Amino acid sequence: MHPSNNQQSPHEDPAVGPIESLLASASALHPAGPWQGRAHHVIHICACCTVGTSPDWVIYDTDDGIGWRRRPVDLPLEEEIDAPRRFDGHADPAHVLEWLQGERDHPWTDDLAGDTASKTAVKALRRWISTTPPAG
Repeated sequence: MHPSNNQQSPHEDPAVGPIESLLASASALHPAGPWQGRAHHVIHICACCTVGTSPDWVIYDTDDGIGWRRRPVDLPLEEEIDAPRRFDGHADPAHVLEWLQGERDHPWTDDLAGDTASKTAVKALRRWISTTPPAG
């Protein structure tokens, strides 16, 4: 899933557009389909480590592909995307973009030195991006 209005606001972090473009391309090429009871991994990225503004993102996968959406602040609990392997973290949008482009092992601001479960999840999600032709 992707937002219907993908225009950059005046103070939005410059990485937001390219991030959402990569996610939209990947999910169009490899659509996840319904997530309920099928999602394997989900990450909630709070992209608060920026001087600009940035939405939060939810990225998930199923056997079929990858899905994503902006996470609204007031999202009802019953609409939360959940999976057996779920991770939440804070990130700089530039790090999220580098992760999606294969230049970082994970999108998080914190080091994942001993967190093998989170490393496995972000690697599983990124594999859907790595098979996507470059946006542009």
